[in-house]
Amino acid sequence: QMVAPPQKGKVNPVTGGAAGGIAAVGARLCIAPVERVKIRVQITPDPVVKIVRSIWQDEGLRGFWRGVGASVARVAPYFGVKFMSLEQYKSALKSQLAASNVDSEGAKMACGFAAGSLAGMTAVA
Repeated sequence: QMVAPPQKGKVNPVTGGAAGGIAAVGARLCIAPVERVKIRVQITPDPVVKIVRSIWQDEGLRGFWRGVGASVARVAPYFGVKFMSLEQYKSALKSQLAASNVDSEGAKMACGFAAGSLAGMTAVA
């Protein structure tokens, strides 16, 4: 059985969800060292350089990513659901807009804003 090629501008919900989850993991892995140092700065009066040196000496390079697993476990599903539902809301709102014969840029922008807001609410629900 042949699979229909995706239509231009259409994103499969599963693909969108996977993209959101993967992007969240990548972002967390990149920002983890900065977050780890920031948290230590907030709880100790030591200067940043001393904190970085302390993490490096006591825990090595891996120490900068300590605790990142919990963060990834929290954000990956959130962003996966957010991106997956965003595409669904955008599709539904655009079809409603087309059905009402409205073709203004402001209406299209409002649909995008509403879809993003609804997706954010869905992800935290």
